Amino acid sequence: MAKGPNLTYLFEGNSGTTPNPLPHYSESFWTAVLGLFFCHLGAQSHGESALSVYQCLPEAKKAPWYKLRMLNSHIHLAGVGRNDLCVEPTRLTGYCGADTTIGGIRPDIFVNLPPTECDDLPTHLILECNMVGAMAGDVQLENYIKFSDHLDASGHRTQVLLVIPIGCRRNIYNAAKRAQLMWPNRFGLLLWEDLFRKMVKTNFVLPGFDFPEIVKDGYTAVFDSEVAKDGSL
Repeated sequence: MAKGPNLTYLFEGNSGTTPNPLPHYSESFWTAVLGLFFCHLGAQSHGESALSVYQCLPEAKKAPWYKLRMLNSHIHLAGVGRNDLCVEPTRLTGYCGADTTIGGIRPDIFVNLPPTECDDLPTHLILECNMVGAMAGDVQLENYIKFSDHLDASGHRTQVLLVIPIGCRRNIYNAAKRAQLMWPNRFGLLLWEDLFRKMVKTNFVLPGFDFPEIVKDGYTAVFDSEVAKDGSL
């Protein structure tokens, strides 16, 4: 996996150049930042609101480790507002008739997309964010898919997205490979390095944070070598 500067270094606080780096236990904070960024994208045009969805290259022995997902490689958030997302919901029991038999459903972010995003059907994103440490295990991801099955049976569409840095730990990468093999049409990856570049491109502003400086410092540089160009080798 990536050994040079990437956002794992920023999340861990292993920066020798950035003063007062945030420690790794700020996962809830970065999840909230991502939620605010989604609201920002919701105010952009359809094209500018697009996020790229990636998948692992399961047979890769060296970089690149990722490529664009073959199906549904982009998701558009145009039109998403604060009433369309929930950050770290304590439970989703009762949503569209869901009950406790579906299992522990506590995603980091739950998003309702405009119906026009998927053939005028209600469409949802279930996101699990990872920065450095532990992540949702296979059972938790299975619970998200079970919840997705429930929504699909009600005429909805869902995507389960794992948000990771390119320099994630091997166990996280392997879990993502297993998930995409089991649910290729409903599971995908968002890469933090790509998201930070998108923040800069769309002029996302958050007081106290200089996202262009973070990108300039090289924290997203590995994206150019670790992700296959145009989704292919």
